[in-house]
Amino acid sequence: MKKGFSLSEVLLGLLLSFFVLDLLLANFKNVSIANNHMSQDLISSWQIHHILNLAVDIEVFDKQITYTYFDQEREINLVNSKIIIQPGTNIFFLQVDDCQFYIEDEDIYLKITRKSGESIFLIGKI
Repeated sequence: MKKGFSLSEVLLGLLLSFFVLDLLLANFKNVSIANNHMSQDLISSWQIHHILNLAVDIEVFDKQITYTYFDQEREINLVNSKIIIQPGTNIFFLQVDDCQFYIEDEDIYLKITRKSGESIFLIGKI
């Protein structure tokens, strides 16, 4: 009857443990990145909602929103993987592959597509 583990069994066990640990750490890193985007996205959607609350003459198109904000014509659209307000350089959403603006029951929504999936945000009212 054997009372202990051989050196090769211990080394094999350690090697397998490191592989499992590496996989777990890689998955936690991806979850952390996704949560960071979600937190920033919620703040950005709230900021756009606040701006559109103060805006007039809001027109919603598939790829952009135009409106008047304190007597200035502005638009929200996707430029270089970022959703921004123009004129100016107010950047709200980063690393966006595609976006769509739409109205449903007098609410304005933004649908964002990224490699990690799709998100939908309520960003205003008509």
